[in-house]
Amino acid sequence: MHVLSSATPNLSGGTPVSLQIVIANRGGGYDPVRDGTMNLELRFDASTGTSAPAMTIAVPAIDGGGEFSTTLNVPVPAAFRTDEPHTLFANLVALATDWQELDADNNVATLAFGAMPVPHTLVSEVKPGLPFAGFSWASETDARVVGYRIYAEDDPGQPFAIGSSAVKGFLDLTSRFGQSRSYRVASYSARGIESALSEPIHVTPRDRIRDAIDPVFGNGFEGL
Repeated sequence: MHVLSSATPNLSGGTPVSLQIVIANRGGGYDPVRDGTMNLELRFDASTGTSAPAMTIAVPAIDGGGEFSTTLNVPVPAAFRTDEPHTLFANLVALATDWQELDADNNVATLAFGAMPVPHTLVSEVKPGLPFAGFSWASETDARVVGYRIYAEDDPGQPFAIGSSAVKGFLDLTSRFGQSRSYRVASYSARGIESALSEPIHVTPRDRIRDAIDPVFGNGFEGL
């Protein structure tokens, strides 16, 4: 498979999705009459299976070094929602058991749809003298996003939800001076479907007075 692409980022149940497909023949010429039938099977969320593919087409003859290009409108299951992640598998299947292919490693291609956008570029907005951890982030414009879920991570690998925000910023009112905490953010849809978590940001509120005193008494001498 040389190209598998779509201009549609999200799937809507019952609405066909348009795919652009290019199959490249890097070996000798392929002739279905001589070599047997080769099908292109398209399935959602599984490369193979006992259920019928969403679409199957027979691959036509392709000269050695040549390509076959096509645009397909593939039916989308009615139960699919626009905020759900799905993967389309395109699989070349040789029906002739005696077909000898030089290289079958690239006979399967995948295309991901529907994942909610992951927030990125988290920036600390800590104000010296305030005990609250504040931060902001960036996120692609997406009509499906209705808000953001904020996760704290006191122990590595164990994030827990601490709040949500309708805007691209958050202030943790439970934080304390000198407490370093990691935060991650996920976008979510009206149905509560969340994106993957962002990369973490580490935020530490600083006490302006204590920071000024610590360098003075940091040599071990006590003040009178």
